[in-house]
Parts: sequence; C-alpha cells; structure tokens
Amino acid sequence: GLDVLSAEVVELGAVAEGSGAAFASLARPRECSPSQQGRSEKVHGISAEELSGAPAFEDVMNNFHVFLSGLASPMAAAAIAKGSRRQCMLRESGSQGDICLVAHNGIRFDFAVLVAQCFRLGLSLRRFARYLYCDSMDLLRLMQGASGGAQSLSEHACLKLQCLNCNFLKGRSCRAHRALDDAHTLQEVLEHGATFLGTQVVDIVRQVARPMDVAA
Repeated sequence: GLDVLSAEVVELGAVAEGSGAAFASLARPRECSPSQQGRSEKVHGISAEELSGAPAFEDVMNNFHVFLSGLASPMAAAAIAKGSRRQCMLRESGSQGDICLVAHNGIRFDFAVLVAQCFRLGLSLRRFARYLYCDSMDLLRLMQGASGGAQSLSEHACLKLQCLNCNFLKGRSCRAHRALDDAHTLQEVLEHGATFLGTQVVDIVRQVARPMDVAA
C-alpha cells in the first residue's frame, strides 16, 4: 500500500558504500487480502508463496540493525599471536562510525513506513536514533544545483529511480521495485553524479544528512 501509516514492508535491502556489503530479506506481512496482494505483486513481482515463507518483520528488522552495527564497527585482521602468520578477525574498540541510511524519496515514504510499522508492532524506536538519514531526492537536487546547468545532471526532469536508471545507467538490467536491485541502482546513480562533480557520494551526503527525532 501507499499509506505510510498502514503499509507493511515486504522486502528490505541495502548496500554499503565503499565495502559493497549488502543486506536483503523478504518480510512476511501480517495482514494482506488477496486483492491487496494482487495489486502489490504487480508492482514488485513478489508472490504470495514467496512471502508466506519469509521471516517476520520483527526478525528482519533485528537482523538489519545487526548488519548496520557491523558496518559501524568493521572487523579488521589481526595476528593470533605475536610473530604468528595466522590471523583472526577482531572488532576494534572505539572505531564505531556514523551510519547514514539513504533512500529514494526516503523521508516521505521509506523511512516513514519503517518507523510506522515498528511503532504499530511495539518495537523500540530508540535504535533509529543511532543513524543519520538522507533522502536521495535532496541529494540529486543538490547535485543539479552544483552542476551549474550541465546537461549530465540537470536536463532530466524525471527523478524517478527507473528514469534515472535509463538516463544515467543506460537502462542497466534490474528488477524495478525490488529492494536490493533498487539499492544498487541508486548507489550507481549517485556515484555517477558525484564523479561528474569531481567529488564523492559521502561528501555530498554529509550536506543533507539529518538525525531522526523518534520522540516527534
């Protein structure tokens, strides 16, 4: 559904800038009539059979937070003992960095749907306060302004992800409205724009990233 207060997440996907680490999982909806499922399946192509065997949303969110925590505190190789060639992976204390979640139209839809569903299910919203948030629509408008009218960024009025895929990525093959495919497409579009401007995506994200007021 398109109502952010009642819509249920059926798939969650993310890809990390730099490392390329990825997260993807279907989520089993709690309530979905056959007519609703039929309309939704026409959009994302996920069948009722696939969703029936998916984990519950609560489990998916918990796994997603674990994934994000791993990104904030990455593992590094270290010798098992002094002078040993054998190594193990250790998480360095005090190395936690900021995590910024970027989604296309995320402020108006994606982030709102996630928080609303967590609230309805009685899940803690405190975890959301750990992260920063960025709507890629804001990023693209910032890039358009910085491009000074250069055609590569400003000639295309359509900012839908599918339009951007066609215009910037020459319509590379992907499954529209599938979480991980959309995440990869958005990453490539933003990298294209940042490269054109001679900067990095992370530097542009810092200009528009914002925290979430979970008490609001």
